[in-house]
Amino acid sequence: MATLLTLIARGPWHLGKRGVGMEEVEVVLNADTLFSALCHAWLALYGSLSDLLRGFEEGDPPFLISSGFPYDGRTRVWYPPAPLARPSLPEGVEPKKIKKARFLPFDLWDRMRRGEQPDLSGFDTAEGFLMPVSHGDRKAQCHVPCRVEPVPHVALDRVSSRSNLYFTGQLFFQPECGFGVLIEFRRDEWRDRVLRALEWLGETGIGGERTSGCGIFCVREETIALEPVESAYRILLSPYNPRDVSELAAWDLERSHYQFLVRRGYADVPGDRDPRRRSLRMFAEGSVLRLAEGPRVACGRLINLAPEGFTRHPIYRYGYAFAVEWKGTGQ
Repeated sequence: MATLLTLIARGPWHLGKRGVGMEEVEVVLNADTLFSALCHAWLALYGSLSDLLRGFEEGDPPFLISSGFPYDGRTRVWYPPAPLARPSLPEGVEPKKIKKARFLPFDLWDRMRRGEQPDLSGFDTAEGFLMPVSHGDRKAQCHVPCRVEPVPHVALDRVSSRSNLYFTGQLFFQPECGFGVLIEFRRDEWRDRVLRALEWLGETGIGGERTSGCGIFCVREETIALEPVESAYRILLSPYNPRDVSELAAWDLERSHYQFLVRRGYADVPGDRDPRRRSLRMFAEGSVLRLAEGPRVACGRLINLAPEGFTRHPIYRYGYAFAVEWKGTGQ
């Protein structure tokens, strides 16, 4: 049984996405964003990051975290990412339902992960979510847990007091909805400290527009079953950056199904300017990678992306993989 931490939203969120202005918003709380937020909470609560970072720097992390994917607390359904591999589907089922879906309900996703061929006749895609529908009452059943909406703001010129209208994108959740994050504690003594840091973040917020009340939440714990299966494939539930060439060579990329994320942005450095991190390319969530040899498990790393000339301390990007077995590929 894995631990699913649900971050139940108490307001809108703004998770920046590559684009022009602040209109673009991500619907996934990437694991590297969450880890950076945990570092800020750790520093505020415990005064030092050395104990937290030591294991990650040495390649022996005390815990691993997935990215946060939408969670519907009304129905207690978590929506992990659709696989980038073409799934095995029953004969006669059109694959376009899966192709249009970005998130799948966990029960269906887990049956696909174990190599089963689920019946999709009672499902349809709504705003990127594959959801159950009822014939004749489709709209009433497609209650997606979250949606992105533009929010108007007005800025006043300091000299002329002229107004300027602009918009920011914000992620709005239905009541009792938020993000679900899988966490694997490799050492039990870390559980209480991590949960305390998350509770601190719940009061201060994660992401942008925090001064406007965005990104606040409450933390709940659930257990979720991820039965092991025999498969050479692994599906990524977090962005992943291999530690070195030998680790990358452990994957048979020609028989894998993956996309890349380009991660960039500014670092929030207390008491200093906000330096811009160097950009980094990572395997995206939902990528299905095939092991080249043996039952090896992905590792990853912390990588220092401090810009040239910034020597105060490292500016890390979290690149450890949260990968689980995947048997549902049709390739």
